[in-house]
Parts: sequence; C-alpha cells; structure tokens
Amino acid sequence: MQMNGKEQRIHISEIDEFLARSLAAGQMKPFRLGLSKNGDQGYLKAFIAENDELIEDDGVDFELSSGENKDLDDFEISDFVMKTIYTSSAYELFDYIFTYFRSIECVVDFKENAWLVKVVKTN
Repeated sequence: MQMNGKEQRIHISEIDEFLARSLAAGQMKPFRLGLSKNGDQGYLKAFIAENDELIEDDGVDFELSSGENKDLDDFEISDFVMKTIYTSSAYELFDYIFTYFRSIECVVDFKENAWLVKVVKTN
C-alpha cells in the first residue's frame, strides 16, 4: 500500500473529526485508510493511502442508538467485512470493529449525512 502522508497517532474518540479533516484537506474521495491499535489506551496509528477500491451503494446500516431496530447481537463481525457499512458515528463503528481486530484497512467516504466504510483487510 502506498502511503500519502505521515502515519499519525489519534485517539479513537477523535476518529470522526480525523476523517472529516482528511476529506476536507482534499484527500481522494473515497480514500483508503489504515488503522491499527497503538497500545491499550484507545490510541490508533492511522495513515491514508492510495485507493483503487470502490464503495458500493448497497450495504449494511450500523447504528447503536436505542431507537434502531437491530442490535449488534443480530450481526456477526463478518457482516462488516468487504461490505459497505453506513453509520452516522465512525467512533461507534470503529470501537466495535477493534474489539475483534488489531488492525484494518478500509475505504472511507461521506455521503448524505453518513460515513460509508468498507473494510477490505483485517488482522
């Protein structure tokens, strides 16, 4: 994977802001993002890379709000790999994903008030 910038250390609670800044800074849209755990205090190593992966419109709706019909118990982690995931909170999505994986590569976009995330590689 070709990196476009320096690896950055971010806290998972800042992931929504990091993604928004990355899009606003004129990065490719959609862009490829590598994330890996950096210690056990919620920090991640993040880098943006060259992207040639598409994000399909058909996908899985991921929401943790109490008003939603589905619960995470209705899903398997495989439901969130190699599929487009729609979420209003990247933090909630990545917090869930990182309970299963140590690192991921994903493609990220923003459309119609939702983050679109397609996890393309896990470790």
